[in-house]
Amino acid sequence: MSKNGLVVVHGSYFMNNFGDTLLIKLLCEKIAQYVGKENVRLACSGNKEEQSSIGYSVIKDSEISEVTNVFYSGGGYFGEPNVGFIRRWRWAFRNYNRHFAWSKPFKNAKFHIIGVGIGPIKNRFYRSSVRNFLRKCDDVLVRDIESKSYCSEYFPEITNIDLCVDLALGTKNLNFNKSKISIHLDTSDSEIISDVLAFLKSRKGSEKLSLIFDNNVSFNERTIGKYKTVLANLGYEDMDYEFVQYKDFDELIAHLSSSELVITSKLHVGIITISQLGKVIAIPNHSKTKRLYSQLSISDYCIEKNDFNIDKLEEAYNKLNQFNPNYNLRDEGISLIDNRIKSIFTEKKYK
Repeated sequence: MSKNGLVVVHGSYFMNNFGDTLLIKLLCEKIAQYVGKENVRLACSGNKEEQSSIGYSVIKDSEISEVTNVFYSGGGYFGEPNVGFIRRWRWAFRNYNRHFAWSKPFKNAKFHIIGVGIGPIKNRFYRSSVRNFLRKCDDVLVRDIESKSYCSEYFPEITNIDLCVDLALGTKNLNFNKSKISIHLDTSDSEIISDVLAFLKSRKGSEKLSLIFDNNVSFNERTIGKYKTVLANLGYEDMDYEFVQYKDFDELIAHLSSSELVITSKLHVGIITISQLGKVIAIPNHSKTKRLYSQLSISDYCIEKNDFNIDKLEEAYNKLNQFNPNYNLRDEGISLIDNRIKSIFTEKKYK
């Protein structure tokens, strides 16, 4: 064991999902640089396949007394989904058990939040749970200005909150040749998929479309059938497209790095494409995606689902030659994360 003791990392590892898995993996690797991989653990049991792909074991009860630091990685567990009252209560109860209940035995450890999104939180029980947790954290780094604003509104007494960026924006650029057009709309309705594919059919050359997935749950007969019905109605031939099943985050990152354009409904597929210097048009289901695109000064390429139409898609597409995320802001945010983690383990005072 290192002089820093054991370190526990927690995140949303309860479903084999690309973005959540990647965030935990990236944070584990950054911490392992200082304490060694053999001294990093996951906080609690989750999806076995996902936790196996992260590459770190779950802490044993006999090891808890040796834990000196507990880190929370990014994930959607501090911001409610836009659903009805009953579903919000169910979400709050589930997330309390997943993300707070297990932490009670770690009484002697210091807690840190790295790159988490916060808010909105309408449920008062869950908001109180988040407040109590933030109060005991030595470090709170949130990933966007909206998260910091929610913290100021909900928890004005908590002042150690700093602004960084989503950790996945710092994913190493593989510098692959970019030739693919990738579509990631499995969570979108058939009308949006049809409009996007019809538009691309009228614009693209001979490139084969890649219909990609970021988890194994959505790669099912229903989703495949939804795509195939739309493709057939638009006159696509089998040779015009391919389905790319999710295997692990390394393969998906490689695919995104080789894509010149990605159209996606999800946050982290877009984030990784940006990290690989590719171009993205987002049609998101969640406000957190809009927040990221605003942060990086590329709001013109994020069309909210309820506002989507062909004219807005065409406008974004025609401006792709001007796609220029604020990489300086990205670099500053990643540097803040790196320096904060370093300070925790080298006992150097940070600014």
